[in-house]
Amino acid sequence: MNSLSTMSCVSRGCRCGRSHGDGLQCSSSPCRWCELVIKHRYHAARADVETFLRDDQAMGIYLYGELMLSSSRKHKVLARKCLSAVANEMDANSLLSVKKMVFDQ
Repeated sequence: MNSLSTMSCVSRGCRCGRSHGDGLQCSSSPCRWCELVIKHRYHAARADVETFLRDDQAMGIYLYGELMLSSSRKHKVLARKCLSAVANEMDANSLLSVKKMVFDQ
């Protein structure tokens, strides 16, 4: 399964993780979906990344790193926006780690 096929399937609204008749398979992992959105600069699904960073803060730490490693300015702005929105809810160690990634660039 290549990531573009996965992205194509999920962008059609399918997140079941099963193969379909057209040969595409979608990812059942929201984290993996967000990785693909970042990797392929699929800006139409940035809201999915924002939701994931807000709702799954433990797994989101990895995605903050992916956003900041991206060469996309929009991704870096998204990381800062999301961190500002959830900073008060994060535990101190996670917040410190993410702040270093996001603001020490």
